[in-house]
Amino acid sequence: MFLAFLGFLVVQFSLDEFPLMAKESQSCAKKKSVYEQQYLKSTFPMPDKSLMDLKLIHKDLVILNFWASWCTPCLKEFPSLIKFYDKYKENTFVLGVNNDEENPKKTIAKIKKKYKLNFDSSMDPNSEVTSSMFKVLDIPTTLVFYKGKLAHCSEGDMDFMKPSFTKKIDRLLKK
Repeated sequence: MFLAFLGFLVVQFSLDEFPLMAKESQSCAKKKSVYEQQYLKSTFPMPDKSLMDLKLIHKDLVILNFWASWCTPCLKEFPSLIKFYDKYKENTFVLGVNNDEENPKKTIAKIKKKYKLNFDSSMDPNSEVTSSMFKVLDIPTTLVFYKGKLAHCSEGDMDFMKPSFTKKIDRLLKK
């Protein structure tokens, strides 16, 4: 009975971890060079009409989180992203990339207030940055860059405080 239960736990753990690894290794791996090229040359339109240029960010870790207000999984991951940023803000820059088509400036302000977001979001109502430049087809998608190189990619909602992810980040930041 114990061995059967242990076998069940191993299978469950494997199934729990496999989808994230599979998505990262298949879809994200194919786009890795695109992500890194776009990282070096992208600017993001901000609600205050300025442009955010990632080359001007002097943090080791840069996270791009592609989201929209109508996307339930996007909103679901915000609490853990907020905690993650609180923990790692000394070495990390987080930029949300909002994909709402109608009133993006107003929508970003509303969501920022409602969820108490501690990071800024750019506006991408026509998906110029999201799908045209970064080739992101599903949201939420999160791209984590370490010194300009793709270190992690996640398609679908993500728990940013999951121990396997924070350990990965800790290892990167100790380099």
